[in-house]
Amino acid sequence: MAAVLFFFRKNPRPRRSGYVSREAPDSRPPKGNFLTVECQEKRKACNGVKYNGLQKNKPSRERAGLFSSSCAVFILRLSRRGGTLRFMCRPVFFRGIAAALVAIACGCGGGERAGAPLNLLLITVDTLRPDRLGCYGNERARTPSIDALAARGATVATAATSIPATIPSLSSLHSSAPPSERGLFGNRDILPPDAVTLAEALRDAGYATEAIVYGIPSQGRGLEQGFLRYNGAPPGEGTLPSVGFGDASEVAERFAKWATDPPEEPFFLWVHFWDPHQDYTPPERFAALYGSRREGYSTMTQFSDIFHGAADLSPEELANSLGLYDGEIAYVDEKVGEILAAIDGSGLAGRTVTAFSADHGEDFHEHHRYVGHGRFFYESALRIPMMIAGPNVDPGSVVGGTVRIIDLAPTLLRLLDVERPAAFRGRSFAGSLAGGVVRSPGPVFSLLEDGSMMVRSGSWKLAVHRQTSTVELYDIDADPGERVNLEAVEDSTEKALEGKLRKWALTFADKAAAPRKLPKPFEERLRALGYID
Repeated sequence: MAAVLFFFRKNPRPRRSGYVSREAPDSRPPKGNFLTVECQEKRKACNGVKYNGLQKNKPSRERAGLFSSSCAVFILRLSRRGGTLRFMCRPVFFRGIAAALVAIACGCGGGERAGAPLNLLLITVDTLRPDRLGCYGNERARTPSIDALAARGATVATAATSIPATIPSLSSLHSSAPPSERGLFGNRDILPPDAVTLAEALRDAGYATEAIVYGIPSQGRGLEQGFLRYNGAPPGEGTLPSVGFGDASEVAERFAKWATDPPEEPFFLWVHFWDPHQDYTPPERFAALYGSRREGYSTMTQFSDIFHGAADLSPEELANSLGLYDGEIAYVDEKVGEILAAIDGSGLAGRTVTAFSADHGEDFHEHHRYVGHGRFFYESALRIPMMIAGPNVDPGSVVGGTVRIIDLAPTLLRLLDVERPAAFRGRSFAGSLAGGVVRSPGPVFSLLEDGSMMVRSGSWKLAVHRQTSTVELYDIDADPGERVNLEAVEDSTEKALEGKLRKWALTFADKAAAPRKLPKPFEERLRALGYID
């Protein structure tokens, strides 16, 4: 029996990224046997891609070693002597026909390239609570497209953002770092240029990177870093295109235009929908799905008046507003379905990893008469949906444990076989996509621009809310709705969390835009405990 292996003698193909991975080797998904891996590497070397005049992964003589380098052919023979299998290896070196032999052996010519880099489609939706989706148990939800995506991939049971605000949350997703470490506390802040993003890592690995985004992210705010095109234009050529807040139809139309002439593989496309954000104004037919009237409470101004006591919201009006919110989600779901259908129809689905998530959720009158996000650290605003589908992802699987928004980018890079930037702080959960449970991330801290702070450790969460001058302690596992404040009961737990929060706050609180001090009730409590003078 014999096998033929091809090896380049010199000028080996470099890594697809210059970053150093900090992940444990055993967290990488299985990649097949030795022969398969070698052939995949050769196929990758054969993929020449040009995008906007930028050459990506072209198999030049210097990079691939073809023609100018020698190619070694090893004839491996298995012989049996004395009951033992032995390998006999003979190297043969030659020039000129190396490229042809590699192409024949690895299947680079024609058809789908089994070892070609995978594409990435990232879809995010603004202000989307997971409990409003069918795949998260809402039987009333009209979200068949998102539910179908979950069914063909892995769904994260508990995913959470760091801050209930768009720019800090999406910056955390793309840079895989807590927003406080980047000086991000609200939507006025900008992701600093020294932050390394998912798009930059993929661009440097040879991907054509593009974003179709509406709402606040359309202004960039640092999120454009690494994208060759951002809403149709190179971000480095001055002001970004003004697309405003738009609606789901405009997002789908822009995607359809992109799909008529997609870049050569591989690509990374980020699509962001804004619609579920206030004001809640879905098209009439989507409002009718939930029996809601569009003239009901739906605007930021109206909900602000309710929060400050200038107006009241009856149970009937609350149900109507929730129906409008659900209608916005159903509208987005329809357009997500159009995007996924286009990917499937183009034949790219088998070579594309699709990830779906949100920046944050939405408080809906559960606490302090508040409808919105950005003021409090309740789970209703921190929990987000998260799912991944594509090659090497088991359909219908569920990831247990708590996944942070900063863990998504490292996971996607692992699935794409692209090395992660050393600056990424998140942990890949690719090894849990078959239905495993991720281990606890340890204490999670967060700080809003008004000085409100939160620490989550295990099932316990301590929040200091400046808007209401309250200190709140919850056991999330026992009380997921955060109905019973244990601040006056669990004294030892509260003290332990206060100590952790104070130590962290003294490091980061002075970075907040305003005010630059601890909230008064928390400061008084720390003083009573003897932590400060």
